[in-house]
Amino acid sequence: MHPNRIILSDRGSLAGLAYWPGPEQDFFTTMHSSLEDELSRYDAVIFLKLPLILLKK
Repeated sequence: MHPNRIILSDRGSLAGLAYWPGPEQDFFTTMHSSLEDELSRYDAVIFLKLPLILLKK
């Protein structure tokens, strides 16, 4: 549809928590991590607006 466009999407390491079926702590235990450990991986967060092509579907 738009061959000259690139869409890059990376929700980061905590994205799986949104879909985790159990308690938050179980997520971190299973992943051998903690919220603090995951947040320490980032120096900054960049939020990009969704391309209009995705919103029109």
